[in-house]
Amino acid sequence: MGFILSMKSQNLIIISVSLLIIMAVVINLFNRLTDVDEPAPPPPIPVAPQTLERMQAVSQPSAFIPEQAPQDLIELSNSKVVCRSQVIRGVDETLLTFYRNGQSIARQTIAKDGTVTVEGTIPDGPVEIFNEYDNSKGETIYTNGKKNGTERTYYSDGVLQSETTYRNGKIKKHKEYFHSGQLRFEQDLEDALPLLNNNEVGIGKLYYPNGLLKYEWNITIGTHPGFKKSYSTDGSLRAEFYFDEQGQPMPPPNASNPTSPTLISPPGDG
Repeated sequence: MGFILSMKSQNLIIISVSLLIIMAVVINLFNRLTDVDEPAPPPPIPVAPQTLERMQAVSQPSAFIPEQAPQDLIELSNSKVVCRSQVIRGVDETLLTFYRNGQSIARQTIAKDGTVTVEGTIPDGPVEIFNEYDNSKGETIYTNGKKNGTERTYYSDGVLQSETTYRNGKIKKHKEYFHSGQLRFEQDLEDALPLLNNNEVGIGKLYYPNGLLKYEWNITIGTHPGFKKSYSTDGSLRAEFYFDEQGQPMPPPNASNPTSPTLISPPGDG
């Protein structure tokens, strides 16, 4: 009888120890499952230096930093506002830098597509222009940072080169002259039909140096059909093309067996 009890006791001890071992294994496994380290964050995506510079320029725009005027403009800028016009090679941009009292006060960049970026403040009133591209000079008027009124430019020897009428920064009328003083080109944009990427709108006329008409167009809101015509040096008509109220090519009026005309570009200066 005592032997049987002893055997039962041993079995209970073995079972208890086994249960303890199983519990330890289960607890250890549970801890491993619940104590998993969070994955490390992915490495940052590399950014190209030029992209980073553009991002920083957008998020932290730099204030306008004045610079000293060119030597030939310092004295003149002490008595008036002057503007130096430069063509930026390779990007087809025009840079206008405004000076007063010997230092720059504003910069205006005009992109090829017409987008204008301004830094600093362009003062209201008259501004003298110095164009480095063709050494021409001129005067214009600014109001609220935009050209308003009549702008005139002159060849380097003082002969009138062009006259342009601006309204709130937009050209309304424009004339260009040969060095002889003969009218070379004129354009009226007051009633121009708005067409994208097309400068031959409104009323325009291009002349030969002898004064004869070389090329003309009338693409306006109030004239239908519109037209473009080119002329020979003797004044005879070389070609004519017509356009509907949307500025699209159309057959000549009253033409028999009409066919759609082909657009032409104005001939070069002869």
